[in-house]
Amino acid sequence: MKKQILVLLLLAFTAGFKSQAQTSYINGFGGAAYLGTVTDGVDVIPFSTAGFFYSGRYNFKEIGDNSSLSVACYPTANINFSANSRSGASGAFMICLPTYFMYNKGMLYNKYEIEGFGFFAGVGSEVLFDIDLGLLVGPSACGGLRFNVKERPYELKFAFTKDIMYNANLFSIGISTFFGLND
Repeated sequence: MKKQILVLLLLAFTAGFKSQAQTSYINGFGGAAYLGTVTDGVDVIPFSTAGFFYSGRYNFKEIGDNSSLSVACYPTANINFSANSRSGASGAFMICLPTYFMYNKGMLYNKYEIEGFGFFAGVGSEVLFDIDLGLLVGPSACGGLRFNVKERPYELKFAFTKDIMYNANLFSIGISTFFGLND
């Protein structure tokens, strides 16, 4: 009986190592532009904003060759302030928290695959607070490409969010680079 328990513990222990080998965390930093429309019940109002974001992605499962499943988050913030003698001062503040369940293929499907070309697609949700618009919340979908420019990896991300509170449509485009790869 003791040998069976020891064998089961040993199998569970080594299975845990195999599972851990499939996981990786990838960091990045970039900028994004947000374009959209919101309705106040009568009029459709266009809006736009931009911000800097941190890109964090946890790959929890490698599937097949050169692909993985991950959870990603792109917290974005923008603070804008201007002042002049004619119109006085004005300011804006935006914070956004999109979170996705993603499928990754090719380049950067894990943090060791940094050559070539890759793509990704994901579904999730987004929460955006803008000082002028208020709170926007809704389901979101994203997709994009990963590529190298002068041996530096980049990600180009497109996303769409449908707000459930004010019927807003939010489109975003962002570009980021990565750090801490191949460690």
